[in-house]
Amino acid sequence: MAMNSVAPEPGTGAGMTDIKELVERAPDIVFHYQLSPIPAFCYVNAAAGGILGYSPEEHYQNPSLWLERSWRRATATGFPHFGSRDA
Repeated sequence: MAMNSVAPEPGTGAGMTDIKELVERAPDIVFHYQLSPIPAFCYVNAAAGGILGYSPEEHYQNPSLWLERSWRRATATGFPHFGSRDA
């Protein structure tokens, strides 16, 4: 990706539009999750739907969706990603 050598004028918000567009088009999941005062997704990009099978709206409606899904997957596979503590 080519970078523009001229920085946007402070206070114009020009750079934020580019960042938002980049995040929206990213093939990876990009999210912002707050823990306090109430755990919640503040932002989830559209890639979550294709990768996880749950839309951003579903994440907003159920802030523990990622944890429930991860727990189901881990228990079904016997936690293979944790490895041995003796290694």
